[in-house]
Amino acid sequence: MTAVDLTLDPEQGSGDDRRRAFAGRWASALGAGGSAGDTLTGAVDRLVEAARGDDPGQAAAVGAALVDGGFADPSALGESLRLLATDLPALVPESASRLTELTAAFATGFAAANRNRATGEQELVRRAALAAQSEAQRALRLTVDHHATHDRLTGLANREVFVERLTTVLRERTGAERIGLCLLDLDGFKVVNDSLGHPVGDQLLAAVGERLDALSGDALVARLGGDEFAILITGTTGLADVERMAAEIVRSLSVPFPPADGRLTLPASIGVLEHAASDASAADLMRAAELTMYRAKSEHRGRWAVYDPHRNDQRVARYTLATEMPAALERDEFVVEFQPLVGLADGAVRGAEALVRWRHRELGLLSPKRFVGLAEETGAIVPIGRRVLELACRQASRWPVDDAYVSVNLAAAQLADPNLVDDVVRVLEETGLEPGRLQLELAAGTVATVNSTPLRRLAALGVRLAVGDVSAGWAHLPLLRDFSIDVLKLSGGLVQRLTASDRTALDDQILESLLVLAHALGLQVVAEGIESAEQRDRLRALGCDTGQGWYYAPALGPEEFIRYLPGSPAFAGR
Repeated sequence: MTAVDLTLDPEQGSGDDRRRAFAGRWASALGAGGSAGDTLTGAVDRLVEAARGDDPGQAAAVGAALVDGGFADPSALGESLRLLATDLPALVPESASRLTELTAAFATGFAAANRNRATGEQELVRRAALAAQSEAQRALRLTVDHHATHDRLTGLANREVFVERLTTVLRERTGAERIGLCLLDLDGFKVVNDSLGHPVGDQLLAAVGERLDALSGDALVARLGGDEFAILITGTTGLADVERMAAEIVRSLSVPFPPADGRLTLPASIGVLEHAASDASAADLMRAAELTMYRAKSEHRGRWAVYDPHRNDQRVARYTLATEMPAALERDEFVVEFQPLVGLADGAVRGAEALVRWRHRELGLLSPKRFVGLAEETGAIVPIGRRVLELACRQASRWPVDDAYVSVNLAAAQLADPNLVDDVVRVLEETGLEPGRLQLELAAGTVATVNSTPLRRLAALGVRLAVGDVSAGWAHLPLLRDFSIDVLKLSGGLVQRLTASDRTALDDQILESLLVLAHALGLQVVAEGIESAEQRDRLRALGCDTGQGWYYAPALGPEEFIRYLPGSPAFAGR
């Protein structure tokens, strides 16, 4: 179908006001501007010709021309058909009998033109899509490659690229060439993230990345993950080169960041390492820098620590022990020994303190100093403490006397464990040990912060409670009444003052005052760390109730301890 020109033909009724009025109403119905009325006047003329003649093709041509003129929306067809039905018979009365034929031809031409228009547009779209698609497999390839090698948040190199670059440098460098590493972790960033929200946290990480990139020069900067970053410096001439970089990092991060009203700084702990490039592996250097960074975090946050092979070996050993603890629990490698608690008045054994040992498969029997602090740091102290409680109560239930008690130490994490009381009840029921034969001991340093509720519940069960390692400066004795404490244990350091070369009368007065106050509160007093008869005698004279220490016996195996119970000759004459 051939489209027609819709502009006004001066030879075809250009002065007819009714035709112009029809064209104006048509333009208004189509939402077109005033100039469209002149254009549509020609279309009206064509429709009048079609109405007066025998060829409806003129009406079809007008419908097609309407689409070509930019009125291709289906609503334009509907409005046009409505006007044709109302206004065309008024212009051409004889068209009333042919109105259906004319409007059908108009609609057919409109639809055909729309199809042709859509086909053309589709071809243009297809060609444009092919071009865009080609530009997009290339942009996408570049984007994928970038994301595979760079951190999305900061734009820095990622861990994989950093390690690959480090590996390449180590492989290609020879002779006396050296490299340096700075591995840093933001101090306390989790608190910042949790308090200010993750969006602000992401802004801060991006800002840290910008600062590190700005100060790094030719060095490679990477975000390894989370709040951990690394810088690789090549061609170093000594440790001073890397420490200068670390100092710049500390200085840069000490400047407040824009988020949080510019009042926030982000100190970092940095592990610094400088090493010959030809004599190391990437994994070893990364591990050494990481351990050094952790040492910096534990010793002085906001500063850097320099790699020390000996100290790093110690940290590796500690880390190894920490990772082995869960499996050691499963293999029952934690055992209990017992140090006698002896009545100072008669020398009879009143009970024993249960002391945990780790029977390590490779290192042998480890004392608590080797692993308890580490267990407290990692949280493993809770299941280990639970196991010690079970072993101690089971053994005490087998002792041949029914009045000796066992004392078990509780770490701060155990005191905060909501299952503590339930665990104690369960163990007592399983072992058959009377509650009064179990004593739970908490360190003096935890008394001021501990929740007293579980202690009161334990006391209500009949379990004895003790506070250990009390020294001369301890100021929380009045709290013991609120916690239902039964026993006060004097620290070994306080006991050693009794026989110290620089001992004064004041030392005796301090110890005597503690004993008097403890007895006034209804507490029994145990002295730890007794190493001589002289210390025993002085404590006995001051009114101390019970003692323990190497003078009596070291920690003993379960069977060996039984020989020290009442009726045994082990303490004859003491």
